Amino acid sequence: MTIAAGFVCNDGGIVLAADTKETYADDHTYVRKLEIVKEGDCVGGIVGSGEAYPIDYIVPQIKRVMLKPW
Repeated sequence: MTIAAGFVCNDGGIVLAADTKETYADDHTYVRKLEIVKEGDCVGGIVGSGEAYPIDYIVPQIKRVMLKPW
């Protein structure tokens, strides 16, 4: 299970957080689940939960859309 939280502060700042524990069968490991996207004026965060392969695949796709010049 992934736990993620986001908060908007009174001064307009944003705080994003996610846990780092991941389980494979009986093994436990720690991974970075929160991917920060920042380029120019575009800033965001992507948090994934579930099977690692689909999430590892989709995060770069989401980043490309977020950073696409409109």
